[in-house]
Amino acid sequence: MGVIPKISSMLNMGKENLEKESLKTYLHIKLRHCESEIFNIAKKNMGSCQ
Repeated sequence: MGVIPKISSMLNMGKENLEKESLKTYLHIKLRHCESEIFNIAKKNMGSCQ
């Protein structure tokens, strides 16, 4: 038995739903990281304009 089927049975959810939710969580984390990088770049550039 692979990892995803084991985890999905432990969480009592379907394999497809687990994959979907895992991907959604991963993408949200990546999006937050990108947003924070954009914020840091903008903050640096705003500081040099003053």
